[in-house]
Amino acid sequence: MGPAIRYRDTLDYTLSFAFGIIAQLVFFIADGLLVYRCYLIFIDRRAIYMPVMAIYASYIAANWGCTRA
Repeated sequence: MGPAIRYRDTLDYTLSFAFGIIAQLVFFIADGLLVYRCYLIFIDRRAIYMPVMAIYASYIAANWGCTRA
């Protein structure tokens, strides 16, 4: 009984970790597409799309920093 429970815990941990990685990748791609669309629409007005790019860059940096901790 003991090894089966350990295997289940390890499998649950692995699956939840994989789900977390896939979810973050989906969010990065979706947010990146939003920033790109914002850039294409407001290409002449930097005051609009530069803060969006800065927020996206800080979002990536914060998530990367959290994975390193």
